[in-house]
Amino acid sequence: MAIDWKAEVEKRRDDILEDLKTMLRIESVRDESIATADAPLGPGPKEALDAFLNIGKRDGFEVEEFDGMAGHIKFGDGKEDLGILAHVDVMPAGKGWDTDPFNPVIKDGKLYARGASDDKGPSMAAYYGLKIVKELGLPGILGISESSQIARDLLLAKETGVHYHVCHVSTKESVELVRLAKQHKINVTCEVSPHHLLLADVDIPGNDPYYKMNPPLRGVEDRQALIDGLLDGTIDMIATDHAPHSIDEKTGDMREASFGITGSETAFAMLYTKFVKTGIFTLEQLLQWMSINPAEKFGMEDAGELLPGKSADLAIFDLNKEYVIKEEDYLSKGINTPFTGEKVYGQTVLTMVDGQKVYQKEEK
Repeated sequence: MAIDWKAEVEKRRDDILEDLKTMLRIESVRDESIATADAPLGPGPKEALDAFLNIGKRDGFEVEEFDGMAGHIKFGDGKEDLGILAHVDVMPAGKGWDTDPFNPVIKDGKLYARGASDDKGPSMAAYYGLKIVKELGLPGILGISESSQIARDLLLAKETGVHYHVCHVSTKESVELVRLAKQHKINVTCEVSPHHLLLADVDIPGNDPYYKMNPPLRGVEDRQALIDGLLDGTIDMIATDHAPHSIDEKTGDMREASFGITGSETAFAMLYTKFVKTGIFTLEQLLQWMSINPAEKFGMEDAGELLPGKSADLAIFDLNKEYVIKEEDYLSKGINTPFTGEKVYGQTVLTMVDGQKVYQKEEK
């Protein structure tokens, strides 16, 4: 999730400055001549450290103190752990600083406080960075929940010889498992959704339910692995995972909203614009993944190609037409997609099903 740090700091301006002023009121000059076993740097630094850790406790963080000299404010578990190692003694800042060392300020979303030899300002800046992450943090779905299931199912497919198809893979581990399975002649195919090719978790702007789907958006490396998997043949096809929802179902907190986004009306134009127009895919490859391969892999003999005697199931696009994706132009009742507002090429002008015209773009 991308964070607008300036905006989030400005929202918390008063709280940040009040907490830092609390710290600055503590005389914490290092003085080992009056040190004790509990305060080896002197009583001042120990008092400042305790005050800092108490702020963390107040806000619900797990904290830990080490030997009266440093402390840890922790968020997360195991390898996902984030934290601040704080050490808050101080020496005079000297001359030449553009702010009063005892009067912190926030300018343009940045915190200015004390001098370079003081850890209070940097520690509080780091602390509020962690606090913002905690407050904006949304529960995720671990990639292992996907790849471990695929690994199990691939072994079952190997044992039984059945055709195993994996829907909307999203992680680099999943791609590697399918690649390895194909090398071992396991009868497996898989698909990827347009949004997992187009977006990564860093593109999520905040607590926005339009970015909630299952599987969730993964990391940048996962997204690249999906692209590479298409190009090397590991991934066989692209499928929209079209999931329209009402406005109520996709409004409010991301944690309470329904999973899924729409895809049928945006898939071709977005993929053509972002991948074909940029030279990453060819048009032939995109048509293979979206049309020909699905028909071949699932034995749909009357679909996938435009040939005499076959059903005329087709969509015609104007590849030179640039347009903006707008909510008012959707035919689906579901408008839940993060791609609204994108400028794209490849507007749909005609759709036919079994030779019958079911949609034609009206000229305005």
